[in-house]
Amino acid sequence: MSSDVKDLVPVNQHNDGFNDCDDDVGSLIRGTMLKFNNAYEWLTKGEEELIPSDREFIVGEVIRVFQKWPVDGGKPETRILKPDEKFPDIETMNKKAPKSELRDKFGKMEGPYENAYYGYLFDPKTMESFTFPTATKGGHKCFKVLKEDTRTARLVKGPHAYPLVTLSDAWFTDNYGGKQRPHFKIKDWLVLVPHNAAPAVPDQVAPQIAAEPAKANAEAPKANADMDDDILF
Repeated sequence: MSSDVKDLVPVNQHNDGFNDCDDDVGSLIRGTMLKFNNAYEWLTKGEEELIPSDREFIVGEVIRVFQKWPVDGGKPETRILKPDEKFPDIETMNKKAPKSELRDKFGKMEGPYENAYYGYLFDPKTMESFTFPTATKGGHKCFKVLKEDTRTARLVKGPHAYPLVTLSDAWFTDNYGGKQRPHFKIKDWLVLVPHNAAPAVPDQVAPQIAAEPAKANAEAPKANADMDDDILF
């Protein structure tokens, strides 16, 4: 063989390309986009593939975003909110928006501003990634309930507990009476330790004190008659 084996081994085995940034780093969509339709079904957006009600997912991350949509329906201007930052008052902002910025949304003219949640899920069996973005009131309720349950679970299971869920629906009361909203049905809680977490420290073995070497011609200890023997270590 003309090449040494060492020439076939990567210089840095940790830089194998899987952790490199993709070209579309500006996109908030990871993997396949999910949607919840008016028939209370979960589907993949575009391919319209129905998600089975018993398929399990891990919700690995949830972010909140503030968006401004263009009139032509293109990509919105998006800003990810900080953990301690509240959603902007889009109701007031949309009322003050000029008519030239109004957009057609399901046959109704609305303002350009929108608050949304983005949930990032993955299938623990196939490791396929999915994104569920939602700006509806029912969608917001879906994530608020999930976040509240997760905070409670982490009080018991620690900060690395994540929900294992199936995609379902639940009743939601709105201004028109009510309807079914998207819902993450929790099946279990999984503790996912980060790959760079410090390894567990092994139990320390108490140091052993070596016994002194026996002296030559040492007399054997005599037993006390009253059983009050000296304890030798």
